[in-house]
Amino acid sequence: MHDRYHMVNDYAYFGVIYFVYDIWAMHNAHRHANINVSSTSQHWDFLQKRWLFVVHHLVLVIIFFPIVVWLRNDKGDFFVGCFYLAECSTPFVSLQAVLRQVGKKSSPLYVVNGLITIAVFSVCRVMVFPFMYWCYGKQHRMNVLQTAVSIPLKCNLGCAVILALQLYWLSIMIMKAYRFFCCPSDKRLLHKTSG
Repeated sequence: MHDRYHMVNDYAYFGVIYFVYDIWAMHNAHRHANINVSSTSQHWDFLQKRWLFVVHHLVLVIIFFPIVVWLRNDKGDFFVGCFYLAECSTPFVSLQAVLRQVGKKSSPLYVVNGLITIAVFSVCRVMVFPFMYWCYGKQHRMNVLQTAVSIPLKCNLGCAVILALQLYWLSIMIMKAYRFFCCPSDKRLLHKTSG
């Protein structure tokens, strides 16, 4: 739990650059898709449609980055690494967006990728929380409940907020998969909109 690894902070610097670039790239793509709209309208439209995306990226840059690099006193590389695991789902989420854009929403690749996305998201963004509590408890010879009571309240609250967001996004993915597999009318709609 007290081990250090230099790449933890290096990856945080890379992450800041990536998240700022990602906001710019998404805004740029939105601007090019709405070329006939005024510049001010494009900005507001982007913020209205992608506000959660923008907030997510800004929180990582403004809050998570300073905590990782300056405020944790060189402790907790293991936990930061566990949070970095969340990015393992990104390639699958990105592939889904690409497949949607090229009209392959009803393809077998889209369906398989969607199921893999749910699996990877479940492990790397949801199950990582009980795993972190279990590892900490094992290190200090405590069960998970004792662990939750013994760590600082700010850690529990931070984990609870982040986990709640992950569960929300996971529930959306599961509901989409459920509708696809269990609601024939949704499948017909998918075929009509993707063709």
